[in-house]
Amino acid sequence: MPARPAHPLGRPPVQQAAVREALCRRILAGEWQPGERLPPRTALIGQLGTTSATLQSALDELIADGLVVTRGVHGTFVHERSPHRFRFGLLLPQHPDGEKLFNRYWQALMDAAALVADGSGQTMEVFFGRHYRAESPSFDRLCGDLARQRLAGLVVVAPPSMFADTPVLSTPVPRAFISGGPPPAGDLDLGVDWSSFRTLAVRRLAERGCRRLAVVGASGLFEHGAEADAWQAECAAAGVGFSRAWLVAGDLLYPASVTYHLELLGAQAERPDGLVVADDNLLPVVLAILARIGMPPGPGLQLLAHANFPLGRGEPPGIERIGFDAHRQLLEAIAFFGRRHAGLQPAGQRQRVAAEIRPA
Repeated sequence: MPARPAHPLGRPPVQQAAVREALCRRILAGEWQPGERLPPRTALIGQLGTTSATLQSALDELIADGLVVTRGVHGTFVHERSPHRFRFGLLLPQHPDGEKLFNRYWQALMDAAALVADGSGQTMEVFFGRHYRAESPSFDRLCGDLARQRLAGLVVVAPPSMFADTPVLSTPVPRAFISGGPPPAGDLDLGVDWSSFRTLAVRRLAERGCRRLAVVGASGLFEHGAEADAWQAECAAAGVGFSRAWLVAGDLLYPASVTYHLELLGAQAERPDGLVVADDNLLPVVLAILARIGMPPGPGLQLLAHANFPLGRGEPPGIERIGFDAHRQLLEAIAFFGRRHAGLQPAGQRQRVAAEIRPA
């Protein structure tokens, strides 16, 4: 994409900004469709009450932003694959460079964003917020893109409150929020169907002959008791034994926190013969502990582990995985953005992706 032209004093003159905004508004409103030629320069000068030099400077900015393209003597055209229709953003709270809070789900979303690129010209760029950081060049770049209408939609992996008083919420771009509270009116609440995870996990382990089930999950999963009740109900429906003492909660910041409770499981006379690891961030530690206490996955302990698809590099082999397709989540968001751009009222602002099992 061409470099954006420089301006004296570091910013465009007021009239030039107004001309650019007027042209951009008409493009975004669909007055000129992708591939359509803009009116002749003389007509635009008259309509906008500007000069040839100011119009050219405004068009240069739109060219740099990818909204229009010139074709020599044939004129200026709306870009057939302009960013306001083909370029999407994925906003994560922070950069993954060594931060403990960066998790495997966010990595799966990053990997899935790369899969968005297809023959239609769609792309998805990953941006990082300022969580626990004073500065984020990536977030600054996102704010600039939002201000210049260079995104067709934004997927935000954080609660809206994290980006209060920023262009993330103030710019009228279609948005989808993953995790953390209700989104602003009109935005998509995009998540996963956790109940389908429980049902599918219990049924699968029952099919594999398990009669006593334990679950290892993140500490927040079992906070209020409703989750334990739901696992108990699923196990009862499938004829699988279940005890609340077999719920093991682990701190995602300190996965080794599951050690004590797993050791207790291993010391019991009646051990569980099925284990669901309900958070893939805990899986490496769980596998290490099971090997150390003499309960490795196998005929005596059927293991089913949570995953975010597509699976990344370095995942332990030979383990059946159950989880959610991050790529499908992003495609659901893009479909929502398309309906918004088409002026269609979406059927609903709440979308949930069901769990699926993939073989080892």
